[in-house]
Amino acid sequence: MFFIIRSLIVDQEGLAMFPSGSAKMFGHARSALSLVGKVIKKMSQSISITGHTDAVKFGSGAAYTNWELSADRANSTRRALIKTGVESDRLAKVIGAAANDPLVVDDPEHARNRRIAIVLLPGTGKKKEAKEAVEEQ
Repeated sequence: MFFIIRSLIVDQEGLAMFPSGSAKMFGHARSALSLVGKVIKKMSQSISITGHTDAVKFGSGAAYTNWELSADRANSTRRALIKTGVESDRLAKVIGAAANDPLVVDDPEHARNRRIAIVLLPGTGKKKEAKEAVEEQ
């Protein structure tokens, strides 16, 4: 039996994880990610990180777009997870999704669309270690 653990870090008060146009996390997002990292560290699965943006476009002719920004957000998250002790060889995918797959579908420019998603990939890792980590919770 396989299961997917997907962690979508969204502030309960509806705050964005990132300022508009930036890959630098807000303090509350860094704190939440630190807690998530501590739990992920106990698991053994490989990890996929996807960065997302809102649909606000950069100025016309800008070389930097939401594609680069979303990839930079995913990489910022990757670095933060490594800082919490997650082993870098567990990071299987670091993806930028731009404004595709908005969290707030009816408002693609909403700040809550500026987020990351972390997925523990099914069928990876050591089953015994994963079971022990879940039992510790």
